[in-house]
Amino acid sequence: MSGIGINEDNLNERATALKTASNNFEVRTLDPVDGESTITANQNAQRAFDEAQQGHNHFSEKLVISATEIKDIGDRFFTIDEQAAGTMQFE
Repeated sequence: MSGIGINEDNLNERATALKTASNNFEVRTLDPVDGESTITANQNAQRAFDEAQQGHNHFSEKLVISATEIKDIGDRFFTIDEQAAGTMQFE
C-alpha cells in the first residue's frame, strides 16, 4: 500500500447506504377526487404533487448515480494505490 489509505469496507458501506436510501423515494399517486376544493385548486394540487413526485424520482436517481460514482472513484484510487506500491518496490 502506497499510503493513499483506501478503506474499502467503509467506502462500500457508504455507497450501499446511498443506494438503500434511494429506495425510500418512491413515486406515488394522488387521488384525483377532492370534494372539498374547487376544480382549479384541485388541478393546482395535482400539478404540484406531480412535480414533487418527479423531484423525488430525480433525487433517488441521483443518489444511485452518486453511490456508483463513489464506488468507482474508490476502485480507481485502490488501483492507483496498488500500482504506486508496485512501482515503489522496484525503485
